[in-house]
Amino acid sequence: MKKLLSLLLALVFVFGLFGCNRGEKNFESTVSYVGYIEGYEIWLGALNKETFYESKVRHLPIFKFDTLAEFEGFEGAVNENTAKYDEAFFEDNSLLLVYVAASSGSYRYDLHSVYRNENALCVHIEQTNSPEIATDDMAGWFITVAVPDTFLEGCTVFDADLNNFS
Repeated sequence: MKKLLSLLLALVFVFGLFGCNRGEKNFESTVSYVGYIEGYEIWLGALNKETFYESKVRHLPIFKFDTLAEFEGFEGAVNENTAKYDEAFFEDNSLLLVYVAASSGSYRYDLHSVYRNENALCVHIEQTNSPEIATDDMAGWFITVAVPDTFLEGCTVFDADLNNFS
């Protein structure tokens, strides 16, 4: 009986893990070094500014652009990696932008996953390296994520976080 109960609990746990990944999808993303951005403007203008001090999770500022004009108006967002996003792209897509501030320019970041659950969307960013010696400079990264408008329909809550996935 104990073995049967143990097996049943193990199956519930495994299927629970699959349930946590519901809503994920692969998206095109770019990573651009932008230098450290001083001041609170980037934090105050984010869609998720109320989450920054909410928990132990490190929330990152996230922005959503529905038109090329909005995107071009965001200082530093358009560069050699993101110049491909034109009027035709924005006809059926939106662009999410996440800012990652780092205590060292030695650290690198990338998109881990995008999770959508009912009306909420979260972009998960991961640190992709672990340098033995890090430089002593502040750095910043813009990570853009191209998302079809159909995937965002009904989405009213946007968030981004930094996790060290293993």
